[in-house]
Amino acid sequence: MRFESALSTAPDLDEAVADVTASLRGRLGSTPIDLVIAFAGMASGGLDELPGRLRLALGARRLVGCTGGGLVGGGREHESTTGLAVAALSLPDVRLEVAHVRDEHLPDADAPPAAWRSVGKLDPSALRGLCLLADPFSADSDRLLRGLDYAYPHTPKFGGLASGGRAPGHHRMFVDDVAHDRGAALLAVGPGVRVATAVSQGCAPLGEVGRITQCQGSYLQQIDGRPALRFVQDQLAALDGPAREVAERSPLFLGMEMDPFQLAQPGAGEFVIRNLLGFDRGSGTIGVAGDLAVGRRVRLHLRDRVTSAGDLRRQLATIPREPAPFGALLFSCLGRGEHLYGEPDHDSRTFRQCVGPAPLAGFFCNGEIGPVGGTTHVHGYTSVFGVLIAEGTR
Repeated sequence: MRFESALSTAPDLDEAVADVTASLRGRLGSTPIDLVIAFAGMASGGLDELPGRLRLALGARRLVGCTGGGLVGGGREHESTTGLAVAALSLPDVRLEVAHVRDEHLPDADAPPAAWRSVGKLDPSALRGLCLLADPFSADSDRLLRGLDYAYPHTPKFGGLASGGRAPGHHRMFVDDVAHDRGAALLAVGPGVRVATAVSQGCAPLGEVGRITQCQGSYLQQIDGRPALRFVQDQLAALDGPAREVAERSPLFLGMEMDPFQLAQPGAGEFVIRNLLGFDRGSGTIGVAGDLAVGRRVRLHLRDRVTSAGDLRRQLATIPREPAPFGALLFSCLGRGEHLYGEPDHDSRTFRQCVGPAPLAGFFCNGEIGPVGGTTHVHGYTSVFGVLIAEGTR
């Protein structure tokens, strides 16, 4: 198994393609390339011709990718809308399927798992991982993920929403030789490769766990029988001096338990994090960027550069070290990077420190796709890693 990544910051796409091709072929030599994963800066011209040109230049069997508002490759994070990041993979005897998926092609809500398996392209016994790259304007990613979780409940799913564009039709999803301006690109990986995921939501829990006792849609009305706003105020009031200072200068989020049947108290990393959108002082209701359910346990969370860095290290510690991963994909929020940490290449560097020297490729997303509590979600302010390990090695 081989995985090599390259990054060109050239604004001219011809130059960028030449840069990454020379870099990758310089390391791979004549090794056959079975898969290219490409992320292109939105400001680069010639996006519609890119997948065919890149696939031809590298002699790749399959290609998948999308546009991004920032790129990851060659050990660097390029937080700009120009350039090209490419991973070239040699995966002998591994079945690879790529597909372009549009909402109108998806099965309906009552369809059996077999209908959704036609989307995933492989039988569950022959599927090791699904990578999804979706247009935030035209793809119903939540619906797609619910269907794929239904059909493939034990298969890791990861990826991100294309970024850099400002309107419908601006983004591109690459599938083999074609650049699509809507829908989602899907990559299915068969036996021979094991996929491990790490989802760093960048938050630390705050205060006590409560239970939703009244809600409507995305409006959180009561927690533990009291107004939701009062619950939040009580949690903050109970903090000691240093913890209260951190909470006062950091944004608050709501963590929602993902397994309502779990008897034990959910621990850190077992909540899916959602934004607090606003509150009504009169009723004590809080708006939450997510669907709520009575009985679901919740906990406040906060995020700053320190808590985010600590959470990233904790999540990366779950990645197997033996056998060593041979490559990884990183999908990071546009709000992370230097904006959060005040320094470049933070998540890529932390990956090398915690996991090892496996090459990385990826992009900065409009939303990150990864599992929490056995269910796959679209996240925000998150870094999701899809780590590739040779299956059957010791």
